[in-house]
Amino acid sequence: MDNEELVRNWHAAIIRDCHEILARDLTAAELAFIQSRGAFVALEFVEDTVHSFRGEPKELERFLRSET
Repeated sequence: MDNEELVRNWHAAIIRDCHEILARDLTAAELAFIQSRGAFVALEFVEDTVHSFRGEPKELERFLRSET
Protein backbone atom coordinates (compact mmCIF):
# COMPACT_ATOMS: atom_id res chain seq x y z
CA MET A 1 0.00 0.00 0.00
CA ASP A 2 1.41 3.39 -0.94
CA ASN A 3 1.21 6.47 1.26
CA GLU A 4 -1.53 8.11 -0.83
CA GLU A 5 -3.81 5.13 -0.39
CA LEU A 6 -3.01 4.96 3.31
CA VAL A 7 -3.85 8.65 3.73
CA ARG A 8 -7.13 8.26 1.77
CA ASN A 9 -8.12 5.31 3.94
CA TRP A 10 -7.18 7.22 7.09
CA HIS A 11 -9.28 10.20 5.96
CA ALA A 12 -12.22 7.88 5.28
CA ALA A 13 -11.95 6.30 8.74
CA ILE A 14 -11.86 9.70 10.46
CA ILE A 15 -14.84 10.88 8.40
CA ARG A 16 -16.81 7.72 9.36
CA ASP A 17 -16.05 8.38 13.03
CA CYS A 18 -17.23 11.98 12.66
CA HIS A 19 -20.45 10.82 10.97
CA GLU A 20 -21.08 8.46 13.86
CA ILE A 21 -20.47 11.10 16.54
CA LEU A 22 -22.33 13.93 14.78
CA ALA A 23 -25.12 11.75 13.33
CA ARG A 24 -25.02 13.80 10.14
CA ASP A 25 -22.97 14.38 7.02
CA LEU A 26 -19.99 16.67 7.35
CA THR A 27 -20.02 20.11 5.78
CA ALA A 28 -17.60 20.94 2.99
CA ALA A 29 -15.49 22.95 5.44
CA GLU A 30 -15.38 20.06 7.93
CA LEU A 31 -14.35 17.64 5.18
CA ALA A 32 -11.67 20.06 4.01
CA PHE A 33 -10.34 20.33 7.56
CA ILE A 34 -9.79 16.57 7.65
CA GLN A 35 -8.68 16.07 4.07
CA SER A 36 -6.14 18.90 4.18
CA ARG A 37 -4.05 16.79 6.55
CA GLY A 38 -1.63 14.41 4.90
CA ALA A 39 1.19 14.00 7.37
CA PHE A 40 0.89 10.94 9.56
CA VAL A 41 1.46 12.90 12.78
CA ALA A 42 -1.30 15.36 11.86
CA LEU A 43 -3.69 12.54 10.97
CA GLU A 44 -2.94 10.76 14.21
CA PHE A 45 -3.67 13.97 16.13
CA VAL A 46 -6.98 14.51 14.29
CA GLU A 47 -7.99 10.87 14.77
CA ASP A 48 -7.16 10.93 18.50
CA THR A 49 -8.99 14.23 18.96
CA VAL A 50 -12.09 12.98 17.14
CA HIS A 51 -12.11 9.85 19.32
CA SER A 52 -11.82 12.00 22.45
CA PHE A 53 -15.08 13.74 21.52
CA ARG A 54 -17.22 10.58 21.42
CA GLY A 55 -20.52 11.56 23.02
CA GLU A 56 -19.68 15.26 22.67
CA PRO A 57 -20.83 16.31 19.18
CA LYS A 58 -20.77 20.05 19.94
CA GLU A 59 -17.11 19.83 20.95
CA LEU A 60 -16.32 17.88 17.80
CA GLU A 61 -18.07 20.52 15.69
CA ARG A 62 -15.96 23.23 17.34
CA PHE A 63 -12.80 21.27 16.62
CA LEU A 64 -13.71 20.67 12.96
CA ARG A 65 -14.46 24.39 12.55
CA SER A 66 -11.37 25.59 14.38
CA GLU A 67 -9.75 26.96 11.23
CA THR A 68 -12.73 28.90 9.90
